[in-house]
Amino acid sequence: MLEEALMKNHLMGMFIGLAVGDALGRPIEGNDPRQVQGMEDGGPFSLSLPAGYWTDDTSMALCLSDSLLEQGRYDSYDVMQRYSRWAAQGYRSSTGVCFDIGGQVRRALADFETAPEVGETEPRTERAGNGCIMRLAPVVIAALAVGGDVGWLSRMSGRETHYSELAEHATEIFGEMLERAATAGAQGGRKESIYPSAGTNPELARRLHAAADKSAEELTPSGFVVDTLEAALWAFMTAEDFAAGALKAVNLGGDADTIGAVYGQLAGAYYGLTEIPAEWRGDLHDYEELLRVAEALASLGSLSAPRTRFAEDNPR
Repeated sequence: MLEEALMKNHLMGMFIGLAVGDALGRPIEGNDPRQVQGMEDGGPFSLSLPAGYWTDDTSMALCLSDSLLEQGRYDSYDVMQRYSRWAAQGYRSSTGVCFDIGGQVRRALADFETAPEVGETEPRTERAGNGCIMRLAPVVIAALAVGGDVGWLSRMSGRETHYSELAEHATEIFGEMLERAATAGAQGGRKESIYPSAGTNPELARRLHAAADKSAEELTPSGFVVDTLEAALWAFMTAEDFAAGALKAVNLGGDADTIGAVYGQLAGAYYGLTEIPAEWRGDLHDYEELLRVAEALASLGSLSAPRTRFAEDNPR
């Protein structure tokens, strides 16, 4: 029972860490030269956002969570319909309207409206933005809670909006890292155990293994999925606790909210919910609802077979 409660702390930390990192990075997303020291007001959007408000990263994670919890399985169509509701109606937005939606996500939602099914001959895109990994925690938490296939569900989740081989590989690798981080954290394992295996993309795995050896000046805090993974992993491996790493991650600047969200998932999984600063958690917009969703995901007992809109998928 104690072991189950301990693992739940790390699974919930993965989800709340996402939202915390997103909200920390939001005020300096873009080219803002400031360095944040905690939850702050501001941001690049025309909306006036108070401290603790989160962006598209958390909104999409909530859409994905709602689908998993209400459908009792991963349902491609339902997930995309919820993303579309967020984009069109502000469903699960912290402000009631959609903002900060990425270009690759916007295009994927437009394609879904006209042609929901994706055939085996559908060409892959060369674009590989970080939107595929910024929202990943719900899928990994659900899979770990029920003993499911983290890698396969991660890939399926990523390709919904990022139909690119590199994005798919990156999503699978990040799912593996989140699984290893939660397990290592719960068992008192070393950080180094979270490094990914070569998997389907040995070159990407090698680059991530070398991330901790870089200086901040050698990192590129862009929206490219590999840059984001590298920045988040660097912050995680070179800091002593959740808070220090979170500030290192978001203060790289650039796509600060998503780098923060990706770092937050990884560090939250490793350190656990209770090691995320209570002040930051308490500052989060709608924290009690975020906590409810995190606990519901971590408490799942089963998932039915997935429903996919991709012809190439063979549900297990």
